[in-house]
Amino acid sequence: MTISLNDEEHALITETFFPEEIAAQDNVTSNGGKLVHYTSADTALKIINNEELWLRDTSCMNDSSEIIYGEHQLTEAFKRQGFKDLFFDEIRSIYPNFEQPFQ
Repeated sequence: MTISLNDEEHALITETFFPEEIAAQDNVTSNGGKLVHYTSADTALKIINNEELWLRDTSCMNDSSEIIYGEHQLTEAFKRQGFKDLFFDEIRSIYPNFEQPFQ
C-alpha cells in the first residue's frame, strides 16, 4: 500500500516524529553542511525511483528504543491542538472500519 502525503501532512509527520533530526538538519545545512543516509546504492535507487520508503515490522526488531521513542513522539503530538482529530481522520480514510473492533 502506498500513501501519498501533501506538503502539510509531510511536515506534520516530520515535526511529530523527528524534531531532533529537524534541528540537527537545520544546524548542519545552515552551516553549509550536508546530511547523509547510509544505505546501499541499490536501495537508494529503489527509494528514489519508486518514491517509497519502507518501514520495518517492529516485531522483528531487537532494539525497542525506536518504538519507545516513537511512542513518546506520538504521545507528545496528541497533546497538540487538533492533532488527534487529524490523526484519526487520516486513519479512518485508510481504514474506514478502524474503530469497529474496539467497540
